Amino acid sequence: MAWDEVLAAKTTASAQYLKTGLVRKADLLHHMRKHKVASRWPVTIVADIENAEDIAEFAAGWCRVCATGAPEAGLSK
Repeated sequence: MAWDEVLAAKTTASAQYLKTGLVRKADLLHHMRKHKVASRWPVTIVADIENAEDIAEFAAGWCRVCATGAPEAGLSK
């Protein structure tokens, strides 16, 4: 979302798609655990990119995740 434009009242924004997706993913995890296949849990990527510095920081974090195979708490921005 272009927060500068939202805060300047030039446009509107909604996080509904993001929230809906995360709720559906929570339901998916519930059923995956129920059927004992939670080890196949798909990765979720949520990023708030505002400038080139954010892109570089996110890319570096994602590379660490790919190298280790484990997500880190600080990856989501």
